Amino acid sequence: NRRKTGQDDQMSNFETGAERTAQGANADISFTGISKPLAKKNKAKSKVTISNIQPKLISLFSGGGGLDLGLEAAGFETVFATDINAHSCITLQRGKEAAAAKHLPFLRSAVVRQADILQLSPAEIMREAGVKQGEVELLAGGPPCQAFSIFGRRKGVNDPRGLLYHEYLRLLAEIKPQAFNFENVFWLL
Repeated sequence: NRRKTGQDDQMSNFETGAERTAQGANADISFTGISKPLAKKNKAKSKVTISNIQPKLISLFSGGGGLDLGLEAAGFETVFATDINAHSCITLQRGKEAAAAKHLPFLRSAVVRQADILQLSPAEIMREAGVKQGEVELLAGGPPCQAFSIFGRRKGVNDPRGLLYHEYLRLLAEIKPQAFNFENVFWLL
């Protein structure tokens, strides 16, 4: 349902679904899966085919991977996942291996790293993820919520976990993703 403008059609970010074709004055573009907008072609008419390009995701405070699984189902590709909890990282790694054995994509490109977020540098994360500053489409994660929730007695910043959102913001500022998802409880505000 795109209207013809005489210029290259501009594809919306993260368009998904079956095979779609965008035809413009200077290019025929076919793709399957997830796509980022393509630069306009001003040269002779050409055909560009892109298959299964997925926006990259870095996951912080990953836990058992529930948010990652949902984001991957939406079309993202996790390239780095981290949590301080060893059991969470074992769950992530075993899930990755089980998915690979069944030829499923869950975490297929992800580096799973058990680490204290206080000790992780943005440069280290980007190096392990194989990306540069500004190349990641999404930084996602939910810093621990116990300090702000009813179940954590709402100690807020008086609980060391209540300061970990600062670490998310530190990494966000340095990694410079195109977008971020900060998941937490209402009482954080």
